[in-house]
Amino acid sequence: MAKKTQKSDLRKDPAYQELVASLTKVIDEAYVKGVDFNREHFLNCYACGCVEGMTEKGSRTIYLKDGTVAALDVDFRVIDIKRRDYVLKRGGIRWRTTYLYVCGICGAEQKVCHVDEFSKQEPH
Repeated sequence: MAKKTQKSDLRKDPAYQELVASLTKVIDEAYVKGVDFNREHFLNCYACGCVEGMTEKGSRTIYLKDGTVAALDVDFRVIDIKRRDYVLKRGGIRWRTTYLYVCGICGAEQKVCHVDEFSKQEPH
């Protein structure tokens, strides 16, 4: 019971509320700048050749096949994300993330799978 009381008391603490408010502000500002915390991978279009990348200011944007920046309101529309993780026999973990998305330039629907692997570090 004491833990439950401590948790509710923490939420009433002005310093905690200030911290949550400041974190919320930073996250909201990042979303406005184009940061997508739910999607860590860049996408590209196999039909028209446009690609996602980062601007010099750190926001996600679309570059056309010729390297020019697309209009600000153009984006890849992600329809579905599926994630699976696997523990590897030799140690470490592998994540497989599959995206189903529509290109904001040409409208082509496509699917891509990104694999990230983190091996167990051997002691030195």
